[in-house]
Amino acid sequence: MYYITLTLTGLLGCQEADTPQSNAEAEIAELSDLISNPDSFREKCKKTQSQIVKERCRTLAQRPHLFEENPNTAKAPHNNPKASTPTRKDIAPSSASCRPGESESHCREQRAVEAGSLDDAISECLRVSSKVWQYECFFNVAERRLQKRPDRYGESAELCSRSGKFAYNCYQHLSINMAGQSQKQWNKSQKKALQITNYWDKTNKRFGEEMKDIYWSTEIEIYLSKRQVLNNHLFEQLPKDAHPHVWSHISMQFLLRGSTECTLAECTDQLTKLFEGEATIPLERPKQAARMRKPSHRIRLRESETVKRIHYMHNGTRVLGNDTTEEIQISLLAAARHTETKKEWFVEAQDLSETVRLSTEK
Repeated sequence: MYYITLTLTGLLGCQEADTPQSNAEAEIAELSDLISNPDSFREKCKKTQSQIVKERCRTLAQRPHLFEENPNTAKAPHNNPKASTPTRKDIAPSSASCRPGESESHCREQRAVEAGSLDDAISECLRVSSKVWQYECFFNVAERRLQKRPDRYGESAELCSRSGKFAYNCYQHLSINMAGQSQKQWNKSQKKALQITNYWDKTNKRFGEEMKDIYWSTEIEIYLSKRQVLNNHLFEQLPKDAHPHVWSHISMQFLLRGSTECTLAECTDQLTKLFEGEATIPLERPKQAARMRKPSHRIRLRESETVKRIHYMHNGTRVLGNDTTEEIQISLLAAARHTETKKEWFVEAQDLSETVRLSTEK
């Protein structure tokens, strides 16, 4: 899910006709046409003898949204008639030319990334003739410009709004890519979360909350995965709306790397003492790779539900507890389900609150 740049720098320059390089260009052009037909695309990649084309195949295979429909696409604001996404209008496609023989999508993407203004970046991507590659241009440029300008989330979100069926993935990637750059500087992290809030508050607050959840979840996951001890410092340094994600990832690290030879009640007690500052928990390296249950896109908050849910581990959600004890219990159970361990905890949970019991339902 993490960002992988789609670039062919140095591979698609201007070449003489009838060279291996120009033959490779022809194959790559054919690959672009086959994106809408995954089976034909994969067959082409199997048969090619060109190392350049093989590398292109590997790169495209790492952009799964090109081939797979994301069930959350309909949630992207421009597909939601109840939401209005700010969109710059009346921008004409760029009139600048690319070098002879240069891939149009690569040329336009590079020019858009380097453009001085947002309007100029939009103009370059609008020049891409293929709709799917135009969407991919907006997606890639949104990510790459945010890396260069981390204080301009709104501009990258504007680019995502033009990425068509890739829009949800695009917004999601912005939140993910903003994380991991402010470790131990939580004031900067809070400013990033505020950028997301400020952009979405006037147009689609609920969608903005989801994007902010993804940001906090990723930021905290990266941070805790590098720690050798669990303590309550994050609860002291982060705003309350980030605390559910702290619990989610503390519980996951506790289960994967702590000493968890305890009942659900005993583990809950340990984490309660951690929260109150009465204990810390040392962490070990995982003895073996944990088996992770892939979260379901379908586990999404339904309008009819009264229980509150938050983003959990990439594309899932978990129930939100009503107090600290419930948050610990639910987070431990979510981690146990995610790693397919501690089945006895789910039996123990049947004697707990209704909210905790609800969190154990599949």
